[in-house]
Amino acid sequence: MILHHLQKLGFSKNETKIYLCLAEVGKATASFLGKKANIPRTTAYSVLDNLVERGVVSEEHEKNTTFFLINDPSSLYRIIEEERKRTEEKEGAVKDLIDLISPYFQSKNFSVPKFQFFEGKKNVNNMLYSMSKDWQKAIIKSDRTWWGYQDNSFVAAYREWLEWYWQEIKQDRERIWLLSNVNQTEKSLRGKVADRIIRAVPDNITLSSTIWILGGEYIVLIMTQQQPHYAFQIHDKVFGSNLQSLFELLWSLTT
Repeated sequence: MILHHLQKLGFSKNETKIYLCLAEVGKATASFLGKKANIPRTTAYSVLDNLVERGVVSEEHEKNTTFFLINDPSSLYRIIEEERKRTEEKEGAVKDLIDLISPYFQSKNFSVPKFQFFEGKKNVNNMLYSMSKDWQKAIIKSDRTWWGYQDNSFVAAYREWLEWYWQEIKQDRERIWLLSNVNQTEKSLRGKVADRIIRAVPDNITLSSTIWILGGEYIVLIMTQQQPHYAFQIHDKVFGSNLQSLFELLWSLTT
């Protein structure tokens, strides 16, 4: 349990060994701790320097010998405080960057690429969050309906984004009308999100990817049944409106 929590705080394997050895004795030299933790003395010095820098260990010099002392366990809070401080600094930098970079995106010379490819769950997730506002604007400008087919493996893999988006559209009266295979995940979600209706396709039809048509303008295809996940986005009003008409027809043929 202790090892698990220290790892969550970012302690490496050697840092954990040295820290726990020092916790046992309270005060010791790097040489002693290296032997006790079964790691080289030079590595022990490097590890101890890191722990001192993080504020959980202190140094004490006696004549020509350097001893290391374990600090009170409450010093572990300093790690969180430092991380919080760095996070706040990064948030401030991101806000400033958004203000500085946004004018470039509003320039007449800037246009969203017609075709984009995203590979890996992290990149797909970034696409979902970063494009949500554009998709939302297109949908509201059109018929306020999110059309398409949704593979249930997408719901399992990106549930956090879905719940965030459902909160975002609460006041926009946006409808989510999608086709899907019958599955337990969708059964459990039935009725929990306003204006979200999932209709089952016939049992003899199995589609293994997610396809969205957003505002007759964006076409998004996502593969989540294999690794790495990947997605394509096409920004084209002609293709988008044609596919939207197709999904409207399919919707009218299902019950």
